[in-house]
Order: sequence, then C-alpha cells, then structure tokens
Amino acid sequence: MQSALKLAKSGALEDALSMVSSMKTDSQSTDDLRKLALIYSYCGREDDAEEVWAIICARDDVRIGDCFMLASTQVGLGHSEEAIGNLRREIAASDNERNLAYLSVSVIHLAFLLTNKGLKSEAIEVLNRVGDSEGTYIAGSGQLTKRDLLAKLDATR
Repeated sequence: MQSALKLAKSGALEDALSMVSSMKTDSQSTDDLRKLALIYSYCGREDDAEEVWAIICARDDVRIGDCFMLASTQVGLGHSEEAIGNLRREIAASDNERNLAYLSVSVIHLAFLLTNKGLKSEAIEVLNRVGDSEGTYIAGSGQLTKRDLLAKLDATR
C-alpha cells in the first residue's frame, strides 16, 4: 500500500491505481484504508475516496482527523449536508481527546458551511467554541478566521 501511495504522490497515477484495483476494503486494516483513500484522492477519484473514508469512520478504531478527511472530501463533491454531520462528529472527537488543533479547524469549516447554508444562529453557536483569531484555509475561499465568518454573518443580517 505504501508503494502505491508513493506512486500516487509522484504522479504515477495509473500505476498507483493498478496496484490497488483488486483490493477489497473489508479485509484491509484501517491504516491501509487511510492510505487507499489518499491514493484515490491523489488520483482524482474523490467518489472512491469518500467511500473509503466513510468505511473508516464507521470502524471502531476511527481516529481524530478521519471524519474531517471524510467531510473535506464530501465538501469537494458538493455533499455539504453529509459534511456538516461529519464535522460535528469530528468536533465531538476533538472535544473528547482535548485536541484543540482539530477542534479549531473543524469549527471553522463547520461554521463556513453553516454560514453558506444561511444557518446563522448555528454558525454563531459553533464559532463561540473558538477564539477570535482562530482560522484555517478553506478551499475556494482562502484563509478564513472566526472574525471573517462573524463579519460575513453580520453583513447578512
């Protein structure tokens, strides 16, 4: 699996895909599934990556970051409703493990999606979980902070 991932990272996409084409996801370890999802993403097969991340997030050994990766893939595919649910799950996991880095990034992404859906009160409630200077890169929008999102919410009132 590691070899296929290296090939995908280096741009040898067809070779990487041929190495994983006959793999059955149910017999793979969760770590190997994480690599498989990344291979699919590198190769532009986001639908397949989403499917693999969903399998990972349904397993008992799901880790912080897994549901965030699923949500990120879903956003790229235009599946914002599903992404919202997975970001909420990632935030809960971050809370449980007291991982502020993932919490902050997940909160900003979730608030961004809620803001775009017009769910202002939910977005504000989520943003209240992080400090004013917290921010992250949002694909297609650039670097956004809590302040940016609050300003956007304020402008639409």
